[in-house]
Amino acid sequence: MPMPTLQAMSVTLPLVSPESDFIGAICRAAKAPTDGELSNALAGARSQLAALVNAMFWASVTTEEGRPTTGIVSLCPPDHPNASSFEEPVAVTRESLVRLLTALPVTALAAYPSGSGCRIWGFLHQWPFFEPTVRIVGPGALVVLGQHDTHAVLSEGRIRIPPKPVGFFNLAHILETNLEVSEQNDRLRLTFALQLMMLAMQRHGHGGTILMGPSTGDAWLRSVRASHVFQAPTTSHLCQLMQDIATLQAARVADGVDAHREQFRRSLDRTGQLTAVDGALVLREDLTVVGFGAKLVVDGAEFDVARFDALVSSPLEAMPVSELGGTRHQSAARFVRQHPDCSVLVSSQDGRMTLFSWEKKPGHVVAVSGLEHFAWGEEH
Repeated sequence: MPMPTLQAMSVTLPLVSPESDFIGAICRAAKAPTDGELSNALAGARSQLAALVNAMFWASVTTEEGRPTTGIVSLCPPDHPNASSFEEPVAVTRESLVRLLTALPVTALAAYPSGSGCRIWGFLHQWPFFEPTVRIVGPGALVVLGQHDTHAVLSEGRIRIPPKPVGFFNLAHILETNLEVSEQNDRLRLTFALQLMMLAMQRHGHGGTILMGPSTGDAWLRSVRASHVFQAPTTSHLCQLMQDIATLQAARVADGVDAHREQFRRSLDRTGQLTAVDGALVLREDLTVVGFGAKLVVDGAEFDVARFDALVSSPLEAMPVSELGGTRHQSAARFVRQHPDCSVLVSSQDGRMTLFSWEKKPGHVVAVSGLEHFAWGEEH
């Protein structure tokens, strides 16, 4: 029986049939390349694709030596130019997936339909950009990727299909739209920085919080108790790198710009890793890094939080802040209500990411959820 999409409802069993929308999303993801041979081959092998997805689901809820199974399976023919091929292809089963994904958790296994069923024939030496890909992102959670974009999500026993495939470019627009940042240049700079720090949070998998406050004024900082505070001269490292890049761009020094951009990316990655420490990473809009391991001092007021599912571009029912989730989420919402000029990005341990910000009209806290699905197609 086909599994309905999120637009419809939830289902009781997180297993897909050949006719399910999740399998349809895999076939659509294969239509991106100009060569239609792959798309036609997958469209004629929906039963084998369903068997692969179901095996990946059961692999995702299996632990190996106490570690959860994660990984990537890309659908491409055995003549792929950037791959290592097994002498004997491996039948797709839960057991074979657990064994291979444990050895290659961040390397894409390569699979393809055959007359005797879907077979894993090797692995790719590069990130699967053009190839349709199924990725295990958590226990019982799979996503369909194509050209870095997310085409479908299977989690909590239901399938979610975005109106259009979503990716990092769309995430930038969502962050830029929802951040409480006064200056346009600061908003663009902070948006780019947040995207890279989000990847760092996804990679370390401990969950975390990033608090962003205005560049001027310290009233909001009175509600922050940071365990580790940086000395003033060193807080502007990221700001200085941005200024250096702008200077080099104006002077048209291409080599210098590229080197500084790479240094900037590495610095953002290291900064994002600070979210693994219990407590919030605290930034200003101009990318001044105040400190990390911070406790947010909030009151216990009750209010409703407006919610929005970014993946399917849909408003959700408002929820009392006390029912919002764990301490991180409740503290973030309460902090934004007390300091509307701040925004807070929260990642839970299961990888879910939510942005809390203030909407001036009509004047309430908004929680934009599902942001993690915009980054699964990026290399981690």
